[in-house]
Amino acid sequence: MNSSGHVTIGNNIYFGTNVVVLKGVTIGDNCVIGACSLVTKNIPANSVAAGVPCRVICSIDEYYRKRKQVALAEAVEYVPVSYTHLRAHETRSNL
Repeated sequence: MNSSGHVTIGNNIYFGTNVVVLKGVTIGDNCVIGACSLVTKNIPANSVAAGVPCRVICSIDEYYRKRKQVALAEAVEYVPVSYTHLRAHETRSNL
């Protein structure tokens, strides 16, 4: 049994923590691999993948669209809280 194998990792790849990539696997360009994933098969370019075993969840473009919507909602929610906190801090500083 061969104890080594060729692993090919493309450009612009983000690996979460504790990812394991098995021998003989190719990961395409522009991919995100989720934390604690076990990559046992090839991952195509422009994909978001995670799990044990690792599987493609969505395309990088889909992920970007989803994340952009969530980030906007988080920002809208965060701004009033930050403004209120800042005003309270300014008031205490002026005393």
